[in-house]
Order: sequence, then C-alpha cells, then structure tokens
Amino acid sequence: VSYDPKVPWQFVINRKLGRRGVAYARNCIVRDFLDSDCERLWFIDYDCKPTDRSFELLLMASDIAAGIYPGYRHYGTLNQGESDKKMSKIFYGAFKQIPSSKGEAASDFVLEDLPTSGNPIVPVDGVMMGATVIRRKVLEDRRLWLAEPREDAIPVFREISDAYGKLCVSEDLDFCTRARALGYSIWCHSGIRWGHLKDGFDLNHVVDMMYQAVGAYEIAKQMIDEPPRI
Repeated sequence: VSYDPKVPWQFVINRKLGRRGVAYARNCIVRDFLDSDCERLWFIDYDCKPTDRSFELLLMASDIAAGIYPGYRHYGTLNQGESDKKMSKIFYGAFKQIPSSKGEAASDFVLEDLPTSGNPIVPVDGVMMGATVIRRKVLEDRRLWLAEPREDAIPVFREISDAYGKLCVSEDLDFCTRARALGYSIWCHSGIRWGHLKDGFDLNHVVDMMYQAVGAYEIAKQMIDEPPRI
C-alpha cells in the first residue's frame, strides 16, 4: 500500500518464474489477476526499466495503455564476401497495421514515427506487453479467451508459429489484434520511455549514441559536400 498522496494506488505484486513460455506466464498472471479485486493489470518484463513518469500509464483513459521502449529484430542478412552479417532494426514497442495484398500486415513504429511535441499520446493498433497496463474489463471479456479457463491459467495469450515452429505472430501483437477487433482502445504514450536491457546494455543508451553518430555524420558530410566559403 502506498501512503504517498501522489501515488494513490494499492499494488499486488505477482512474479512468474520459469521457462514454460511467455504466453503461459502471462496467462497464469491473468488467472491470478481475475481472482483478485484489482482494477488494472500492469505487465512489467524483468528486463524493462521504469522511469519517473511510468505511473502516468495508470491515468490514461484507454483500455490498453503502454509506454515505449526500444527493441531490435533481425530481419535478414547482408552478404559480405564469404560471411553473412545479420541486419537489425530498432523499433519502439508500438505497431500499426498497413494494408497489403495479403491483408493487414503488422509494421513496427520507429522513433521518427512517434510524436516528440504536442500530445504524446497516440492511438495505435498494438503494443508490446513488456510495460503495458490493461483494464480489467478487457481480460474479463470471454470473447478474448481462447479456451475454457484452467486452474492455473486463463488462455488469453498465445504465440502463433508456422508448421516448422518458427514464430509468426508474438503473443502481444495477437492479443492486441483481437482486442482491437472487439472495439477496445489501445494508446501509446511516447513520452514514457522505458529502459530495455539486452545483452547487458540499456538499448536506450545504444540508440541515443547511434542517433548522435548519424547526426555527426550528416554534419560532416555537409561540410565536405559544401565546404565553407572563405
């Protein structure tokens, strides 16, 4: 229980450890959450670092609310002689649906897609679950349940893989797609930028250094292309 008037909420902490899959862990937490009298479920992955503004997620009016945090995904290889180098993409935990000839395909938001001024809260089509708040009514909606509840879990989350076991749709994007189809709102607060630890590094620092390097390169290139007049 918090006695600080600036944080007028009561929290119940639920930790799930083990290696039975992230979707199963989330479903176990949903079971425990619905057995409680809590109003919101706040997923915080163990490698996500909260900020001073994280509590603002509890004030957002949407059914599903999330901040942003950087992640990376390998999406191909770059031929370099005898060896191939994997290419990576930095994305920020929010998704939009882009129509294609095969239906709507998910696309990651990169940093430039998110507002840096004005209203930092934007509606999105999906968010990663590493730092996300979900209202109780969403998880109580049996239309989102994939099967009958079990004693240890309520099957709301699932991962979709192909015939060879390769992950096609992650549990968070699948959940958001189904929730959005039922009319639930999903908002992203781009002003709440969580840290994300990967391989011993906070990706926020890595990304900041990357953008600084790109900026320095552009300035240097401009000076070479347009030398100062004397």
